[in-house]
Amino acid sequence: MKFKELFTLAASGAPVVVECKDEVGRWDGYAEAGMRMAIVGGRVTEPEVGQLLVDFTEFDSFNQTFESRNYYDAEGKPTRTAREAGYYKPKDAFYVDPEEDIGAFLEIIDDKRKRLIVAYAELPEPKPSYTSWLEQMVVTHVLEGND
Repeated sequence: MKFKELFTLAASGAPVVVECKDEVGRWDGYAEAGMRMAIVGGRVTEPEVGQLLVDFTEFDSFNQTFESRNYYDAEGKPTRTAREAGYYKPKDAFYVDPEEDIGAFLEIIDDKRKRLIVAYAELPEPKPSYTSWLEQMVVTHVLEGND
């Protein structure tokens, strides 16, 4: 799927949730590999430029585990995350080539995976890591056969 097709899908009102892949590192901004976000819109602004509108809000806690310390502190050392440096925006826009395939940048997440993320987010604090919680879910519901 090309970015311009993703824009159309988002414009149709379909909830499009994606997981970022390695190539998002080419974009300026918060998105990093492993993070998740909702695609809320997009448009072609010039023949070779598209603006992808995203919302990280729903995945805020989940995404924090993927934040790199690649922002510089007062001593010129990369010790801060985008959030700590004040560059995190829950709703953001990225410039993309509308004709480029999304595959190297994003993977669309199906509804079952999204339901897991929502269930995890609703857990009371303090909560285990997402991976630990998923492992417990597999043990309880798959290996032990409990529902």
